[in-house]
Amino acid sequence: MNYLRLGHNGLAVRLPAGEQLQALLTKTGPLLTTSANHPDEPTAATIQAARQYFNSNVDFYIDGGNLSGSVPSTIIGVVDDAVEVLRPGAVIIKT
Repeated sequence: MNYLRLGHNGLAVRLPAGEQLQALLTKTGPLLTTSANHPDEPTAATIQAARQYFNSNVDFYIDGGNLSGSVPSTIIGVVDDAVEVLRPGAVIIKT
């Protein structure tokens, strides 16, 4: 679990907008996964780039097409009911 937390006291939760991923999650329930990149590396925008990062260390890949130009996920932290934007992204959070 330390690898996933990377020294932080929490975990990120993603709620995907893509219909294919929502359908998968309806069947499987929540999945524990990583981002499509190593820390401090560019996000993999294609399935080929993700395979270069992770090789066979990932159970399965879903080809979402070429996602270059996509806005990354917004990451927030919530502590004592206070919202902090940790990484601005696709969802605009007004604090």
